Amino acid sequence: MIVRLVPALAAAVALLTTGCGRRPASPALAGTPDAAGAFERTERAFAVSRRADSAYRAKAYPLAAELYAQAAPDFDPPTGHYNAACANALAGRTDEAVRHIELAIRAGYRGVDQMQRDDDLASLRDGAQWPRLVSAAAVNLRAFMRAHADPARAKLVTADIDRFWRAYDLAASRSTSEERAEVYRREYFDRGSAGLIDYYFIKIRSIGSFVKTLDTHPRYYASLRASSLRVAAQVGPIRAAFRKMKALYADATFPDVYFVMGSLTSAGTVSELGLLLGVDQSTATPDSPRDELSPTVRAWARGVDEIPPIVAHELVHFQQKRGAKYTLLRGVLTEGGADFIGELTSGRNTNEPAHAFGNAHEAEVWRRFEGDMHGTDDRDWIANGGSDRVSPAWVADLGYYVGYQIAKAYYERSADKRQAIRDLMELRDPDEILRTSGYAARFAR
Repeated sequence: MIVRLVPALAAAVALLTTGCGRRPASPALAGTPDAAGAFERTERAFAVSRRADSAYRAKAYPLAAELYAQAAPDFDPPTGHYNAACANALAGRTDEAVRHIELAIRAGYRGVDQMQRDDDLASLRDGAQWPRLVSAAAVNLRAFMRAHADPARAKLVTADIDRFWRAYDLAASRSTSEERAEVYRREYFDRGSAGLIDYYFIKIRSIGSFVKTLDTHPRYYASLRASSLRVAAQVGPIRAAFRKMKALYADATFPDVYFVMGSLTSAGTVSELGLLLGVDQSTATPDSPRDELSPTVRAWARGVDEIPPIVAHELVHFQQKRGAKYTLLRGVLTEGGADFIGELTSGRNTNEPAHAFGNAHEAEVWRRFEGDMHGTDDRDWIANGGSDRVSPAWVADLGYYVGYQIAKAYYERSADKRQAIRDLMELRDPDEILRTSGYAARFAR
């Protein structure tokens, strides 16, 4: 299956559940003298990759393979070639599939678990070259883990915030949205870090929509300058949470963290590159006007001090293993487990509104969840702040609350706490974690 890097974990779970692999644009594209041309090429290749996704969904596998291969050089070579391999394998073109797997690995692909469980590649697994391909991807994975094993070496990159405000001031004198878009393209995105480029393709996707968000939330964005420039002051608490993660989970890897100004679409997500924090949502001040915000965004506009627990949550997502089959139970344990472990490392929880409601209606929430948990419909539970199912009688993101409660109960009942953390990261058997936690038994009386 084609695995795209999807909006995370608020939506990030969807996160890690399906198929062949869309990763973000290559870090080599950002912050270079040729950045402007590279960004334009990446935009064009992104459009080709989306056409490839459409062809794949239509089962036009030869066309999908051709388009993925065409997009790969300028839009994430590792997963572009991996997706081309998947499509070629489904089209019965074994030699081409193997060739694109080799190209993906040469470009840095490291998704060993994905290769071994991906149904699209089933026809390759009996081939003589398969063990060699898996071994080569594993070499990449081990190299990445070694390079990112030390929490002190992770970079916390805030330069995109400064670039945003420079662009913001220049754009203020432009009279049309098209002129403002050109300023943001030239001064912000063309000059952006690798993390900003990833965030753009995962969460923004259009400079026009980015500018429209700024234009329709003028007082809110104007209120963020001083607080967003204080993000660098959160380095100490973030580093402390990273050290605590290493103590709890020895195999943890610590990617770079990028803080960017976005278009109110995500407070945090992950890419293969690292952790991407949309500080436009998390640096509101008590004086920031909330009337311009949707209820969903308003709930996340909590202030710069909320950044360390958000980073901690996303760091857990970066460690979590992908499951072969998505169910709601797996989804809430992915999200709620990230909340729980993130709280252990940072000292704070990121979903207080859901917890307040859940604690007051715990039995009712459990009974409703129990009926849904083995299905795949998560619209009542995860990243559903904009849903018409949300009301004062049923708040958003209650899946985070349920998953947190199960993860906490599992951890507290485990004699070996480090093994419990490992189990929650790997989620090999969500039903066994639920059973062992004893959480469901609380409501059986």
